[in-house]
Amino acid sequence: MAVACNDGWLRRYDTLTFQIRDSFRVGAGLHLLARDKRGHTWALSAGNDSTLPALAGFNPQTRSLNVWELEGKKSAGSLCVSAGGDSVLFLSGGVYAMAVDAAAPPQKAMFSV
Repeated sequence: MAVACNDGWLRRYDTLTFQIRDSFRVGAGLHLLARDKRGHTWALSAGNDSTLPALAGFNPQTRSLNVWELEGKKSAGSLCVSAGGDSVLFLSGGVYAMAVDAAAPPQKAMFSV
């Protein structure tokens, strides 16, 4: 089980012992999680005055984490996965959509809010 902690860490717990199995630093204001069709966990941190917001994708099979700072963004929020589980959507001054197998988040929003 993965848990987002507001201290900026994504932690994976053993559901039988409740012991922490893995901890990964994502960024300040981490508070949103979603799971895609492959079983990967996505996390979004809002950032703060001294750090950029960030999007992270965790692969439980390889126990690897990719973190992308959202350059040029002041905050981020409202993470979700599409109904088919093949895209991650988030708000950061606009609505962004990213294929779950993309190499990096898109630079341009689908539309501004």
